Amino acid sequence: MNPVEQQRIGFPPAKLNLGLKVLGKRADGYHDLASIFLPLSGEKGWTDILTLDVLAQRTRRGPHLTTTGIAVPGALDENLVLRAWALLDAHSGGQLPDVNFRLHKTIPTGAGMGGGSADGTFALRMLNDALSMALEENELSDLAAALGSDCPFFIQDDPAHITGRGECLEAMGEVWDALRGWHVAVVHPGIHISTRAAFAGIQVSERPVDLREVVQHPVHTWEKHGMTNDFQTGIAATHPAIASALSWMQEAGAAFHALTGTGSAVFGLFDTPASADNIRHRAVSEGWMGFSGPVGG
Repeated sequence: MNPVEQQRIGFPPAKLNLGLKVLGKRADGYHDLASIFLPLSGEKGWTDILTLDVLAQRTRRGPHLTTTGIAVPGALDENLVLRAWALLDAHSGGQLPDVNFRLHKTIPTGAGMGGGSADGTFALRMLNDALSMALEENELSDLAAALGSDCPFFIQDDPAHITGRGECLEAMGEVWDALRGWHVAVVHPGIHISTRAAFAGIQVSERPVDLREVVQHPVHTWEKHGMTNDFQTGIAATHPAIASALSWMQEAGAAFHALTGTGSAVFGLFDTPASADNIRHRAVSEGWMGFSGPVGG
């Protein structure tokens, strides 16, 4: 048995979209987007658990990944955790040691919450730390962008204004101040919405909205000031479960509620923990996944 030389543990968080605006289609086939990403990190956040063991004997076996919890769709060798190791190995000229990853999934897949992107990016961060690679934040961000559009966001655990296809970030730590004392409820009705289908029916945002300005207003006025998800109307119209989840949030008195990403998770912001907890209990009673907790964990 190959002994363990180094071990790290990380908690890749889910993210929520505070607004999601589609600004137009790019020459490369992607769409220009604008959003504010909010991580559900911290002790009371919604996170996966990723463990890294760096093995002492280097056999060039490469990385090995085992998963528990929610089933991970697709071929395991295409998982972003393993792709992160391969990227760093290529970056180092084939010098990375053998490693074992263990991933416990609690963030639902296909929910618009970025769980897979978080897992892959945390693998980059943990390898950089465990192997003393001393990669700067901008280098890690470039590698993360090669993994996927949402991945650079997870280099940090703070809110950020996102533009481009998701790779251009502006840190927005002030969002924590805007949401201090607020509580969030998230429900996932267990359905998968194809990103391709969601984009196929999208209409480009008609009026420009600077979401960075919107978050300066009181939370209950965000929607009035343009904090909306351009995918929400079309997806709710074709997926009754999404429409129901949005109605729950409104009926429970959420100050702000929305679809996150292209779905299928829906979230609401509440000024009391009891209101958020009630939504989580209702989701579980329906056989859905639910989460509630303070913003910022």
